Amino acid sequence: MLLRELRERGYTGGYTMLKALVASLKPKEAAVPIVRFETEPGEQMQVDWAVIRRGSNRLSVFVATLGWSRASYVEFVTDERVETLIEAHENAFLAFGGAPHEVLYDNMRTVVLERHGDGRGRHRFHPGFLDFARPLALRLSKTDLNEVIDRAVAQVENHRPPFDGAPQIEAGPDVH
Repeated sequence: MLLRELRERGYTGGYTMLKALVASLKPKEAAVPIVRFETEPGEQMQVDWAVIRRGSNRLSVFVATLGWSRASYVEFVTDERVETLIEAHENAFLAFGGAPHEVLYDNMRTVVLERHGDGRGRHRFHPGFLDFARPLALRLSKTDLNEVIDRAVAQVENHRPPFDGAPQIEAGPDVH
């Protein structure tokens, strides 16, 4: 209708040009501000899996990111069993030079068996994984505040650099 009215007034352009002009006049939606999730050094690490390749030749990646420095440890594995998860944690702690006080997980089946609402202490964790975490005095938490780990996983999934094993990371104030 607008195109017809404009043509009656002498407009000679096409529909696509008019559509682009009208779209440029439309007010832009304000971007939702990103609330940065901050922690103290040594306080927290976020962990998640990402599937790189499915099928008989499966390839997954374990990603652990420290909350304060955003330093990440990446390890490629062929399964996501609890034994593999524990070994990847041990390797991450070695690479970081220690373990944080708290580790946050999304819905990893090898960690969170059952969710019971939100909040600390309201979930049922995998007993084999708890056996690993207790001696380290790790606080395990299920989280939906996973921007840090999601960004790290996305970088691995999108770039997929050729890793020759674990990256070399200097120990910093982020671990104890």
